[in-house]
Amino acid sequence: MSNRKAMSLFWAGCLLVLCPVSAFSQSQTTGRIAGTVKDPHGARIVGAEITVISLATTEERKVKTDDRGNYAVPLLPPGMYRISVTANGFKKTDVESIPVVITETFPLDLNLEVGTISEQVVVSTLGLLIRAEGPQMGRVVDSRAVAELPLATRNFLQILGATFCADRDRRMWTSPSSNASRWAKQRT
Repeated sequence: MSNRKAMSLFWAGCLLVLCPVSAFSQSQTTGRIAGTVKDPHGARIVGAEITVISLATTEERKVKTDDRGNYAVPLLPPGMYRISVTANGFKKTDVESIPVVITETFPLDLNLEVGTISEQVVVSTLGLLIRAEGPQMGRVVDSRAVAELPLATRNFLQILGATFCADRDRRMWTSPSSNASRWAKQRT
């Protein structure tokens, strides 16, 4: 085999290996809504139809519950959504103003009431907005917060280790670096 042909095969192999890596390094820019649909006695409803409607674009996505009554609507752009759930023998249920945020799963378990589809139940999500647990919790960092972040070595990779303080009144960043830790102590 000639040297030129060997080099062509080498570069083709490198291209095949590196292309999928760049596809996986893309950051996630969508969220999802997932949960379970149950009847008043707690039994899971199979085949319920869930319609998710974007309040900004009126785009609709429809899914059905699986054989365990679970559903998931992935790859939703960030924004506010409305969900309608219908199933034979149950009242139609609407849930208004569901926030979808980048990298997060909004857990929404629904209990349908017995009745006809022409009857409707409207649920407000005001009590459902607080989620304090789960590995699906993400955060969005705006450019101003990044610009104000103290970096000891001016290395952008330090941003990956930064977390926002849970105390909303202090509004400070903490980081594993020693300078950032000193800065956080001085601000308190």
